[in-house]
Amino acid sequence: MELKQQAQASSLSFEAKHSVVSALLKQLSASLSLSHPAGFRTSSSHNKREEDRHGAEWTEEQKEKAQARRAKIIAEVIETERSYVHQLSTLDELYITPLLRDATKTEAILPLKQCDVLFNNVRSIMSMNEGLLKSLEKGSESEGQNIGQAFLDFVPFFQLYKTYIANHVRANELLSELLSPESSSSSSKFREYHTRCTQDPRAKGLNLTSLLITPIQRVPRYKMLLEEVLKNTHHSHPDRSKLNQALNSVCQAALEINEAVRSEENRALLQDMQDNLFNGKVKLVKNTGPATQNASTPERMFMRRGVLTKVCFSYVSSFFTHIWL
Repeated sequence: MELKQQAQASSLSFEAKHSVVSALLKQLSASLSLSHPAGFRTSSSHNKREEDRHGAEWTEEQKEKAQARRAKIIAEVIETERSYVHQLSTLDELYITPLLRDATKTEAILPLKQCDVLFNNVRSIMSMNEGLLKSLEKGSESEGQNIGQAFLDFVPFFQLYKTYIANHVRANELLSELLSPESSSSSSKFREYHTRCTQDPRAKGLNLTSLLITPIQRVPRYKMLLEEVLKNTHHSHPDRSKLNQALNSVCQAALEINEAVRSEENRALLQDMQDNLFNGKVKLVKNTGPATQNASTPERMFMRRGVLTKVCFSYVSSFFTHIWL
């Protein structure tokens, strides 16, 4: 009876964690249409027969239209990349650099450990994307506006996103706790600081939650934009092969990132069970520290929770249970 009551009492906390990570997974799943590039689909209103004729000869009119659309999409790639890098820079200027500098003080706004959880490897991502932006700008200025090689050069570094997104659930939980009016009095300094930063003109009305979720949305955006560029690139264009390779690589990176989120969902749910259901007496998770690139995999995989109906010869009973492997 006591175990049943503990399980039911922990279900609210369990549901809270599950709702956070599930929302993140739904957002990624909606963004990631991870079909093979050869079978990509777009929402463009152009005639599909015309769009798919990469292997056939286009008329001069079709070439001109495709070339114009291609140039426009490449301009969008660069403009959105520039805006993205600017948002990362804003995050660094308003939050990361000041809070890390303040963390060395006795009465810091945030201790260094919490700064590490909130911001993880944002600076590494920013440095990488600054390089990608320069490479894209250089490629767009070439005669054929060749940007495929730029993506091929930087896709291997997209592993940084895998690390960041795997940590995002913990960062989001910590941020929610820090911004809650019911949190400890020590968090009031951070809430005041957060309000000032949100009102800063450089933030453009974005709060820290919005800034932190920006990197999660970027890789799916690359996939969509590359599909559009490839669709409007003639089969004889010198950049077509590299664009195809780049799209394959971005799709693979997106799959790995999605898997990292699912792994973190499993870890978070097991951690909650370990802390609330078993009071830490049963070890379900190997590594309970902040997410890192080499974080340990959970010992068990969460499968399902719910009501289990036990049927006997003399009676039928139902009780709440958890099952894991």
